[in-house]
Amino acid sequence: MAVRSVFDPKDMIFRHLGPTGLKVSVFSLGGWLTYGGTQKGNIVKDCLETAWNHGINFFDTAEVYANGQSEIEMGNALKELNWPRDEYVLSTKIFFGTGRKEPNTRGLSRKHVVEGLKSSLERLQQPYVDIVLAHRPDRATPMKEIVEGFTQVIRNLNLAYYWGTSEWSAVEIQEATQIAERYNLIAPIAEQPQYNAFHRERFEVEYAPLFEQFQYGTTIWSPLASGLLTGKYNDGIPEGSRFANHKEVFGSTIDSLQQEEGKAKIEKVKKLTKIAERLGGNMSQLALAWAAKNPNVSTVILGATKVEQIEDNCKAIQLIQKLDDKTMQEIEEILDNKPTPAPKYGRERYKEYDHALPLEEEFWVSKDKLKEICSRFQAELQQGLEMDGANIAMYVTWVQGLPTGREKGSFLTVDLGGTNIRVCWVTLLGEDGTGDKTEVKQQQYAIDEEVKTGKAEQLWEFVAESIEAFIKEEDLTKNGDIPLGFTFSYPATQERIDHGVLQTWTKGFDIDGVEGEDVSKQLRHALKQKDLPVRLVALINDTTGALIASHYNDPDTIIGAIFGTGCNAAYMETRMPKLKSSVDIMAINCEYGAFDNDHRVLPRTKYDEQIDKESPRPGEQTFEKMSAGLYLGEIYRLIILDLFEQKLLFHGQDLSALHDPYILDTGFLSGLEDDGLQKSMESFLKYKITATDDEIRSLVKIAEIVTVRGARLCACGVGAIAQKQGLAKGHIAADGSVANKHPKFKKRWSQALGEILDWKNDEEPIKMTSAEDGSGVGAAIIAAMAIERGWVKSG
Repeated sequence: MAVRSVFDPKDMIFRHLGPTGLKVSVFSLGGWLTYGGTQKGNIVKDCLETAWNHGINFFDTAEVYANGQSEIEMGNALKELNWPRDEYVLSTKIFFGTGRKEPNTRGLSRKHVVEGLKSSLERLQQPYVDIVLAHRPDRATPMKEIVEGFTQVIRNLNLAYYWGTSEWSAVEIQEATQIAERYNLIAPIAEQPQYNAFHRERFEVEYAPLFEQFQYGTTIWSPLASGLLTGKYNDGIPEGSRFANHKEVFGSTIDSLQQEEGKAKIEKVKKLTKIAERLGGNMSQLALAWAAKNPNVSTVILGATKVEQIEDNCKAIQLIQKLDDKTMQEIEEILDNKPTPAPKYGRERYKEYDHALPLEEEFWVSKDKLKEICSRFQAELQQGLEMDGANIAMYVTWVQGLPTGREKGSFLTVDLGGTNIRVCWVTLLGEDGTGDKTEVKQQQYAIDEEVKTGKAEQLWEFVAESIEAFIKEEDLTKNGDIPLGFTFSYPATQERIDHGVLQTWTKGFDIDGVEGEDVSKQLRHALKQKDLPVRLVALINDTTGALIASHYNDPDTIIGAIFGTGCNAAYMETRMPKLKSSVDIMAINCEYGAFDNDHRVLPRTKYDEQIDKESPRPGEQTFEKMSAGLYLGEIYRLIILDLFEQKLLFHGQDLSALHDPYILDTGFLSGLEDDGLQKSMESFLKYKITATDDEIRSLVKIAEIVTVRGARLCACGVGAIAQKQGLAKGHIAADGSVANKHPKFKKRWSQALGEILDWKNDEEPIKMTSAEDGSGVGAAIIAAMAIERGWVKSG
């Protein structure tokens, strides 16, 4: 019997699909938004046949494409074409189902992986596919079950030869691979990500360790950016184009073309078109060749509704060889979007034992991501100014101006912090001061944990008792009616300077009977009960206090910021649509720890999700939980326990000492980064954990990864305010334990801010300075301003 062969590779290039022996054509054909949707019948067969005749041997579809109709149309075409099954490679994807409402007909449970693939094969009229892809990660299904499901369809049911992923994170792929190795299961071999000249970040940065460690394959989609890189949208959206036919899919992309970023992309396409023509091709061919030039691309999936498109796209083969280093650099200069590589953290030295590799990619916040976050940040800042109930509250403080530096007098201040209450006697010297313009006497009183979760009465009695004790210690009763500035650093709405209604507790507080109430009124009642000669004249936030106290001594201060237990900023605003009163200028207390509570832009990890889930207020303070000092040590603790459970660290040891939440603080992390190997080992010995040299190296790098992300995220809030207000230079007065005590925070923060604001080399027009005592001195200055400027009835 003669061996039938009909495939002619022509001049096609073939590459191994990941670490396997399977070879696929560098260009392939997919069925998204085309076959089974707008295209049916003979045109589908004609497109497949044209691709085949140009040397394409790989065809891709998915159960969700046109709710299964894509598989049906491609299956009919393959049956009619009757090619030898061993001469072409076929893939489909499982996750979204075909539109049915029954809950088990989607996801990556073992049931749907098996039965979903069987249904796909029926529609394709095939006994097997060469590769089945998990179309999205399924965080509701245990990873071990997912890997077992795909192993079953390959090893036991012979329904596929390989499995892979689509739009998974690098850490999820790493986890699946590790589980496969640990339990003798089959690991994924390829990812199907979006990749093109305008969408590079994930492929070139996040996936880089996967290519290095596993030789992970890729079958990239949208190489033409849904047609944007063809040039067809340079002058609008033509009828019959993908954007015109699928507005429900590309609505946000269409809108973006009217924005500055979209217009800039169009201009880049016009410049790139000239290079394409110089090389003897067109824009589509150049974009395809550029993607295929990347050695980590196994195959570039084409999408075509016409035979002519496939014929034209396949000519890109000729351009790949013409893209020499000089031309690629010319293209790079036009694109001007090369992603910033994730920091190495010395991994090139300790490659053999580095559990930080997948984590550094997952936690790294690139320049492009910083800008994306800042863009959203600005929008939420503006929403807060326009309406109540926004994520970022943008609280009006009734501090209606900046200090002159000449304010004088003595004032009592109270700061209700996260761990202590601080009572101060502050004397403002104004211009009479020779050197320091303030004198401060102070005392701290520890807040019991039972107070933090108790009743309102307990809290205010404790505050009043602390004030009473301080007045007696400092013999202040002779001062008569003592003006008090109360620093209450929690989200509160104010109708005047000496009033404030708590909206929600943060920083681990959950005291009953305070939310929704005027805290000034409650404190006044407690003071009256003890018959103390104290009159509350100003309620302030520590961030506003930092701004005012710093400006008192440094007129170049433009923003007050807190990088400590929580995170926040305050600045002076002149446009406040939601404020009905006529006020020329007002300090705004942003309370931006709640930024992105709807999870639109921040790169949350499973550790962030766990912290949120187990916090007293799930779903609130998203930004704070990813960047503030209270949570950095907890993120680190969860990572260590996760690696231990995966049997990657501390083999056979007892880690029960790390089971208490929040037992590790930011100081622990900064110690690891700042100390040598021996001291770092001693840090873990305190918890009866013995670490090897290699383990310590990984643990130190993980500490860096967590704190670097925190610093880069912290830059986003200040960057957004600076962009929104047009602040090009000045000082950011920063307070808080992270800003003051972490030795590398300031440098990392400044570098990220420079990336956001596009500073040139060695340029630093906006600098972080150490804030003056916002909760003490700042409260006193605001109390003085409130009395002097008539913000309260009398002084």
